[in-house]
Amino acid sequence: MNLNSTSPEFRQKLYGYLTKLFTRIRGNLYALWRDYNSLLAYIKNNNNEQKIEKADNEAKLLNEKINNTRSFLDWLVEYLAASLYPGASFQRISCALKVFFILVKTFGIENIPFPEGFVGKHENNKIFPFDLSLATQRNVELILYCLMNPFDENRMLAYEILEMFPSPLPGIESPEK
Repeated sequence: MNLNSTSPEFRQKLYGYLTKLFTRIRGNLYALWRDYNSLLAYIKNNNNEQKIEKADNEAKLLNEKINNTRSFLDWLVEYLAASLYPGASFQRISCALKVFFILVKTFGIENIPFPEGFVGKHENNKIFPFDLSLATQRNVELILYCLMNPFDENRMLAYEILEMFPSPLPGIESPEK
């Protein structure tokens, strides 16, 4: 993914497509996790060896899909963090911050938003397979550094992202830091 594109039109289309992609990934993860837990309950309550083996294989496949998705999202967060280096171009920093913003809006920091049409009775259950580590000390420091960027758009976007993080910011618990 080239975050250094000079075409504003391309970047705007990229943000729209990534928003759709992340929303679909989140919905897909909910469905995979629900099916995975359903298969585990089926295995626990069933006595037929053949059905248990088939359900266990399906559960392993679902778990592999969940882990692959997590690996992709973790890679993306690492890639975005690597793009926020000192001296990076306006386009690279702007694009990395915007994609990071979309990730935070889609996957949340502490609470993962429910997909549209999701049944509310399951709200008390752990229904998302993992937490995406967006609010880490490293990410906070990188985004804080972006507040000193010479471009207003990048500073405003960095500020908006930091506003969504929990207080106190991870790694910045005291005024001395």
